[in-house]
Amino acid sequence: MEEKLWIYKSTAKTRFKLTDNQIRQAVAAGLVEAKKQCNPHYRNAPPSLLLKMADIEKNLPQIKAFPKLAEPEKAKRKVYAKRKQARDKLEFYCPRCKRNIRALRGSRMFEAYFNGDVSFEEARKVLMIAYYRHAHTDYDAELHDPELERRLRYQELREEGYDFDTAWMLVDDEFTEEYSWDFDDGSTSTERNPSHEYEEPGGVHREADRYRRRRSKKQMRKSGFHCIYSQ
Repeated sequence: MEEKLWIYKSTAKTRFKLTDNQIRQAVAAGLVEAKKQCNPHYRNAPPSLLLKMADIEKNLPQIKAFPKLAEPEKAKRKVYAKRKQARDKLEFYCPRCKRNIRALRGSRMFEAYFNGDVSFEEARKVLMIAYYRHAHTDYDAELHDPELERRLRYQELREEGYDFDTAWMLVDDEFTEEYSWDFDDGSTSTERNPSHEYEEPGGVHREADRYRRRRSKKQMRKSGFHCIYSQ
């Protein structure tokens, strides 16, 4: 059957011990016929590459003669090896965790050390302090505490010269993300400062409900709006 004549690239790599570059070179040189097919297992994945097995078996010595890695791949391997050496050098032992700790992927201090912007001693010291702070203190919990965020923002506003009431009003406005108004006549609004005209004089309204999504428990805060009454 025709299906048995074709194999996936991943299967060819495993069965014949080939690399991506060797397969690319073989296909480009016309030694192996190839075709693309939609991945049957993942709809959003890129098409799979099918290779004619008879061509691989016939030209295997020539295919294996191609370099295992392309020049860009070789350059990436060298950079990866250097980064691994730097990460190994910065590794330290945590007596509380009783294990070796390595710089996390995406660490700005590691990148600064790797690029030569800071010394080994400074980078290792900062990484040790940062790890201890995150692993063995309440730093992360306090950092994401909504009430702490409000208090810190309030202090910033007071330092900028705002008085007590104005500072808290601005904090409330910044931390408020959703408004819900009910005018008691069937009309509602989600605007921050809505204006509503009643059809009959003497209309009344309810205070607005302002919900803060940053809190695990919703808190209602009062605000006002401008009303226009019919004459």
